[in-house]
Amino acid sequence: MRKRVKLGIVLVPLGAAVIGGTVLYVTDHQATKAVGTPTYQVATVKQSTFTVAGKVAPVAQQQLTIPDGKVQQLNVANGDTVTAGQVLLTTFLDKSMDLAEQQATLDKGNRVATSAQNTINQLTQQLQQLPADDPTRADLDSQLRDAKSNLADAQADVQTNQQALQRGQNSQYGQVTAPYDGRISVSYDQSGKVQLAITGAGLQATGLVSEYDYDKVKDHRDVAIKALATKQEAKTTLNFLSTNPAKESSKNMARYAFTTDNLDATQFMNGQSLTITVPQDGIRVPMAAVKHGHVYRYVAGKARKTPVTTEKRDGYLVVTAGLQAKERIIMNPDNQLKDAAQVAISD
Repeated sequence: MRKRVKLGIVLVPLGAAVIGGTVLYVTDHQATKAVGTPTYQVATVKQSTFTVAGKVAPVAQQQLTIPDGKVQQLNVANGDTVTAGQVLLTTFLDKSMDLAEQQATLDKGNRVATSAQNTINQLTQQLQQLPADDPTRADLDSQLRDAKSNLADAQADVQTNQQALQRGQNSQYGQVTAPYDGRISVSYDQSGKVQLAITGAGLQATGLVSEYDYDKVKDHRDVAIKALATKQEAKTTLNFLSTNPAKESSKNMARYAFTTDNLDATQFMNGQSLTITVPQDGIRVPMAAVKHGHVYRYVAGKARKTPVTTEKRDGYLVVTAGLQAKERIIMNPDNQLKDAAQVAISD
């Protein structure tokens, strides 16, 4: 009786940040020839992938700046959901001393303007009483022009001082608004001052890739993610890959952050651990499966000698042309195996 043999999936470590690159072939049957001849293993090949650890994180998250002054009203509680533009907190900063100085400057400017207007009125009245040929008219006309110029300057100063006073009065009142939809975190520092942070409603997948694996991510956009705890899976797209090392980098290895498009918040939770799988070009096979630039596909019970183009990566050969994912190949061909040879599958 022929024995049936099965081999499991093998994982090849790809680095500290990498969970593992999924082996791209699974032995599904043991193929045999006649009694006394070598035994061959048949496997179905898969597209090459690169898998890295990741997390679910908010698309946006920030600490909000609290204006100087005393908090007048806190409109939210820890954990509240808010909308963009919503007023979260109001403050008051007493500036009465500064405002008093600004008011005094404004009052002085008003007096100057009033004096200039009075001078204009007096000169105008005098000119109206003089004959047209009176020799003193020229001097009065000159004084009137100066008075009008002084009035214009005084009025401009008054307007500037009024605006400054208004700004000062308004600056006493501060408020914090939500920059976007999200959830609010309320806390207090050691002095008792309130602190506000907001976490956006959107979620994304985030991860780190080492400098050695950077090229495995930079030219690819479609990714598959899977939550470790719930086994929830989703397809998404990479939308950002940093060119600057992340703070998690070490002395001997730089790491670079990447993020994906938004995830469905009904399927994933902030903080969940993920695997993020990035498809790679080509099909990876063991070196032993390739003989003199050929593989033997298993088709309808026969070995089919097939030319392939390969390149070496991480101790494996990657077939870049000549073989398709989901095809079945003989994993351990030898010199006795010939094209179109009958290869039986044991039951």
